[in-house]
Amino acid sequence: MQAIFESLSAYAPLDIEENNEELVVVAEVPGVKKEDVKVSLEDGVLSIGGERKPNALAGNARGLVREHRLGRFHRTVRLPYAIDAAAVSAELSNGLLRIVLPKAEEARPKQIDVKVK
Repeated sequence: MQAIFESLSAYAPLDIEENNEELVVVAEVPGVKKEDVKVSLEDGVLSIGGERKPNALAGNARGLVREHRLGRFHRTVRLPYAIDAAAVSAELSNGLLRIVLPKAEEARPKQIDVKVK
């Protein structure tokens, strides 16, 4: 399987795996809330975007060091197979966004029975 990365961002690294039935994309998005993540699929291109917002400082605290990347991010990946768009699901848990993309029936491997004459 070879996916084509349309845009790259060090902020949301991706892992893409496949089996006979589906592709699974896992993106690291630590500190991003569900309502700040957008996932879409159009013409064989998966798009993942969002925004990591700064945490509010308590009381009169001042920030001295800020090493976490903040702001907007966007990733796109051209998928190597036709996808059943109606069955796509996405889940955000512990900073990992897991997107399950079931392959369309025509993209799944087929077992062909050999007949004897």
